[in-house]
Amino acid sequence: MWKEEINSLHTGYNKIVNWCFFSTTRDKQHACIHLNDQVEPDDPVQNVLFEIEIDCRKISYPYADISHLSHFPTES
Repeated sequence: MWKEEINSLHTGYNKIVNWCFFSTTRDKQHACIHLNDQVEPDDPVQNVLFEIEIDCRKISYPYADISHLSHFPTES
């Protein structure tokens, strides 16, 4: 994710416009495999790992389990 995008998240901007690789999984260890261990703190593009918690009791943006649509059948 571009550093400018990361900075906008820190300032409270609550929408993510992502021009980088974006993947989702329920398995944190699997997600970490995709992180680039060669990224340096001064690089313009950084690794970002989001943990998303959803309270299903609240009305909010729609979320859905789409794992059945994945091209990777063993992925969740």
